[in-house]
Amino acid sequence: MTCFSHTLIEPLLDTPSADQDIKPSTEETLSNVHWIHQKLSTAFPQADITVTDTRGDDQHLSVTIISGVFAQKSRMACHQMVYAALDHMRHNQIHALALRTRSESLTQSSDGAR
Repeated sequence: MTCFSHTLIEPLLDTPSADQDIKPSTEETLSNVHWIHQKLSTAFPQADITVTDTRGDDQHLSVTIISGVFAQKSRMACHQMVYAALDHMRHNQIHALALRTRSESLTQSSDGAR
């Protein structure tokens, strides 16, 4: 199971040594977990985001996003915001995406799968 969140990003990244070639990542070379995390981090910069590969195949993913932007919004509205951030999602590469959105207060949460 692969798990990727804001708090784990920096320790997981390898720092290349001076004698290694540094090649920029392109969207095509990123795993689905990293691609989704990158897209959501851009769309929700203040959010706590966790993307988990639930089966280890990079096709069955679970996303949890905690952000104040979800306060006072319905589950559907929250999920629409997430899917809008994942515009042109890799439909042929992602089989299942379970979403959990929550405002910073623990009183509002939503669960769902697509």
